[in-house]
Amino acid sequence: MNYAMMLFNKKLKPSRSDAGLGFKTHVFYNVSASSIKSTVIKFSMFEEKIHSFSKIKKNVTMLDVKGFGFEKGPDGLTFNLKIRDHLKQEFETQTKLDISKND
Repeated sequence: MNYAMMLFNKKLKPSRSDAGLGFKTHVFYNVSASSIKSTVIKFSMFEEKIHSFSKIKKNVTMLDVKGFGFEKGPDGLTFNLKIRDHLKQEFETQTKLDISKND
């Protein structure tokens, strides 16, 4: 895998299924010469007793694969051009400058 980025840091309102010390969701993706692959993984951390009769707890990390995808066709150049255009648009929106002009 080439890249990973964090989507969410902490849960705002823990639900019953996700209660614990918190979770992080990451997207792992690989842009190769002929395809794009990505996987969304949720890392959860919670406390668990070492034994059922013990008072000592340990932190446990659990991985949950939320989804994955594959698309053949778009390549690295196409991906780079889309990212470039997106960043250009965001920059121009924030600064009101047209950076495509050569002044």
